[in-house]
Amino acid sequence: MAAVAVRTRTGPPQPDLDQAAEVLRLLADPTRLAILTMLDGAELSVGEIADQLQRPLPAVSQHLAKLRTGRLVTTRRAGTSVYYSQP
Repeated sequence: MAAVAVRTRTGPPQPDLDQAAEVLRLLADPTRLAILTMLDGAELSVGEIADQLQRPLPAVSQHLAKLRTGRLVTTRRAGTSVYYSQP
């Protein structure tokens, strides 16, 4: 009997796939995508973002929290204000 070579394909590790899926889920929301576009090369407060998007401040704050958890934005505190930017 002839030996048959079995080729197995290995893809990216599961944690990498999970992280990629999470980033894509975060980017799938139009408001979050707009926020990231606004923060391209800029640093803005939640109030500035809410004003430019014409969205309620609490809603924008929730979107920013999700982006921060996904490590797509970083924060800098200055007094009582928090400024957001892309890492």
